Amino acid sequence: MFAIEALGRLLEYKDVHSVLDIGCGEQIHADIMREAGMDVTALSLTPPADLYGDYLDIGFDEKFDAIWASHVLEHSPNPGHFLAKCFEDLRDGGVLAVTVPPAKHEIVGGHVTLWNEGLLLVNLILMFVTGWLVLRRVPFGGIRLSLLDELLVFLLFVDLSATRIAIENGQITLLVFALMLITLLTADFAWPLAGIALGFALSKYSLAFPMFIFMLYKRHYRVILMAVLIQILGVLGLAALSKQSPVTIVLENIQLFLQHFNQPGIQLSRWFAFPSSNGLVSLIPALVMTGLVFLPLFFWLLKAGHTTAQHGEIVDFHLMTILFIWTLLLGYHRLYDTLILVFFIVLVFKGSVAPSIWSLASRGRTALWTFMLLLPAILILPARIVDLLLPFYYGRVSDFITTILLVIMLAISMFLLWRYLQNMQLKITHKETDSHELRNDPYRDTQPRWAHHS
Repeated sequence: MFAIEALGRLLEYKDVHSVLDIGCGEQIHADIMREAGMDVTALSLTPPADLYGDYLDIGFDEKFDAIWASHVLEHSPNPGHFLAKCFEDLRDGGVLAVTVPPAKHEIVGGHVTLWNEGLLLVNLILMFVTGWLVLRRVPFGGIRLSLLDELLVFLLFVDLSATRIAIENGQITLLVFALMLITLLTADFAWPLAGIALGFALSKYSLAFPMFIFMLYKRHYRVILMAVLIQILGVLGLAALSKQSPVTIVLENIQLFLQHFNQPGIQLSRWFAFPSSNGLVSLIPALVMTGLVFLPLFFWLLKAGHTTAQHGEIVDFHLMTILFIWTLLLGYHRLYDTLILVFFIVLVFKGSVAPSIWSLASRGRTALWTFMLLLPAILILPARIVDLLLPFYYGRVSDFITTILLVIMLAISMFLLWRYLQNMQLKITHKETDSHELRNDPYRDTQPRWAHHS
C-alpha cells in the first residue's frame, strides 16, 4: 500500500481528531490531515515542524487518537522500541498508521533496518561464527575456558540486547565484526585476505576503525595498504554509479561523520551537545578521553618493550578490548554496536582463570565480579520486561546509562592492562635479580649440582 492510499484510509476514521505525525518532512501529509479537520502535531528532527527532536526522547502529556509515521520505521535503529512508544502515546482504541517503502536491493541512505528471511539467517550464522572466533580462535596466552564457562559467555553474547537488535533489525554490525576478526586472525600469514576483509569492514568505519589502529600498532602495513585500496575502489565505484565526483563523496561522508556526533546514541559527545550551540564544542570531551587513553598506553607499551609471544597475546587482547570500548564512546553509535563488548566479557573470564595475570586483591576481585553481575541486568533484560517496570527507560535514559557503563568498562580495561604489565615487569625484575645473585655467589662452585637449579 502506498503512503497516499494509507493516508486516505486514515482520513476515513470519524473518531480521529488528534494526530501525531512523526517524521513530518515538508508537512505535506500533515497539511492534508489539517484540511480534513484534524488537529495535527508535526514532529521532525529538522524544520519545518511543531516539535523538534528524536521521537523516542520526547514525552507527551496527552494521548493521540492516531499516530502517522510514513517512511520512518526503516530509519529507526530499534523498531521494537519505536512501536512500543507509539502504543504508549495512543489512546485506547487509537489508530497506528505506519508505511514503509518497498524492499530494495540497492543501498539506500538512512535506511538502517532491512527485513527478509535471508538476511535474518545470515545474521544468525554470523552470531555463532563471531562468538566462536572470540572464544576459541582469538589467542589469549594459551588460556582456555572450561566448556561450561564458554557456554555461559556465549549465552551472554547471544542474549545481549545489542545482539538481538542487530539480528532483528537486519543490521550489518555482525558482518563487520566478523570481517574485523578475520583481519585479526589472518594478518600474520595471509595479508591480502586480511586487507580485503579490513577494507570491506571499514565501510562501517565508526566500528572498524579500532582494527585499523591495531594493524598500525602491529606494523601490518601491507594489510593497511590493501584496505585503503579497497576503500578507494569503493569510492570510485560509488562515484561511477551516482555520477558524482569521488571528492564530493568523500566530503559528504566527512560531513555526515561530523553531523552524527550530536545525534541520539551512546557516544560521549552526545551528552555535551546541549550546553553549547557549537557542535564542535561537544567533541572536546571525546578528544580529552582519547588523550587519557592513548598517552598512558604509549608509555606503558614503550616501557614493556619486547616480550614473549604468550605475553604479547595477552597484551593484544587487552588492547583490542580498550580500542573497541574507546571507539563506541568516540563516534556515533547506537545500542546494537555494543555487541563487540563480548571482548570485555571474555577478557574478564579468561583473566580470572589465571589469577596471576592481574594479581588482584580479594577486594578488587569482588568489585570486578560485582560489576560483571550487574552488567547483564542492564544490557540483557528484554525490553518488554523493562517497560513494565520503567516505561520511561528506553531512549535518553537507556543511552545515558549505557554511556556510563562504557566509561566504567574502559577504566576497568585500562586498569587491568596496567596491572598485567606491572606484574610482568616485576617477574622480569625478580628473574634478573636472581640471575645476578647466582652469578655473583662466591660459593657457587662449591655447591652441589642440584643447588644450581633450585
